[in-house]
Amino acid sequence: MFMPTLAIWELIVRGAIVFLAVLVLLRVFGKRQVGQMTPYDLVVLLLISEGASNAIGADDHSIVAAIVVIATMLAINLAISFISARSKTVDRLVEGSPEILIRDGHVDYEKLWEVNVSKADLLAALRAHECTTPREAELAVLETNGHITVKKKAS
Repeated sequence: MFMPTLAIWELIVRGAIVFLAVLVLLRVFGKRQVGQMTPYDLVVLLLISEGASNAIGADDHSIVAAIVVIATMLAINLAISFISARSKTVDRLVEGSPEILIRDGHVDYEKLWEVNVSKADLLAALRAHECTTPREAELAVLETNGHITVKKKAS
């Protein structure tokens, strides 16, 4: 229960590799807030978690192994946050950059497709900002946290 079957260094390396791989894959596959997740998104996230846990610890189910892996992931997260706060390049790689979806009332459908935002999601964001059509929006931006910010045209 307390003695890991894998070497501590192997647990650290496995934890680091899986953490960084999941971070990169989630970054590549889009921007969505947890509150905007569909049931499908939640299932995918749970399955990623299960797959990652198998890859991290192999067959080691000791408490020490779990603590080492968790500490490794928290340390990497802290290091990435520290570096991101000091480097725009790293921050852009980790967090991404905002994407303009509507400019001056014109929807950029190519950008919608590229960032995987449905027209229905865009229209819902517009309605939430009291715009009934895209023409009423001066600007709509997909933020790095997955939220769509809308600036209504001045009347």
